[in-house]
Amino acid sequence: MIKPLRSVAVAILAFQAVFALVLCLAHYARGYSEQLEIVTQMAGGDYAARQYPRFRQNPALTASHLVPSIAFILIGATQLSKRSRLAYPKVHRWLGRLFALTTVVISITGILISIVLNYTGVSEIVPSLVFGTLSIVSVILGVRRARQKHFVAHREWMLRAYAVALGIVTARLALFGFTSLTGEPASEFFGTIFWLGSGSNLLGVEVWINLTRAKPRPLGKVTSSLANAG
Repeated sequence: MIKPLRSVAVAILAFQAVFALVLCLAHYARGYSEQLEIVTQMAGGDYAARQYPRFRQNPALTASHLVPSIAFILIGATQLSKRSRLAYPKVHRWLGRLFALTTVVISITGILISIVLNYTGVSEIVPSLVFGTLSIVSVILGVRRARQKHFVAHREWMLRAYAVALGIVTARLALFGFTSLTGEPASEFFGTIFWLGSGSNLLGVEVWINLTRAKPRPLGKVTSSLANAG
């Protein structure tokens, strides 16, 4: 049962990573008119007219979020590879430090964007604060567990940090669905999509962690194994 679920989980995470990477790169790889057309299709005309131009008017804040996000996505994807972790442990440790740094940076700048470039008021700020803080706490605990040599707990906290941050993909897809199906402006759903996006990702990663967590062997089996070994 675990193997098919593993394939599904990896496929979902890979899709979210690629989609998030495309969103970040599209901001710099395409002209403004093309970007505006894509944003209109994905988030509706109200968001494209009222909110998206504000990112263009605040290039420093936007770049401080998008550029580290690109590094975060790429590093996170490589860190999840067991083969690379075992083959290049020193590289894994150094990339882990960069991953932790980029997680903190994108969480803080994400919160700042929700305040400085606010679109829907408190309903946008609160989930940004909650999930941004959760990402920072997760990565701090992940680093601490690694230093304590508790590598299973380290992996779990880093997975949480990665999944929560990638919840923006789920949120953007939900926004596309809501605006397309209802014809209502993005402002009607903007707070909801953040709870839905990172919340569903967090739920999914918790299910995955509990399914794949190594279960302690019963005392009777451990005693029997020790007796046989003796």
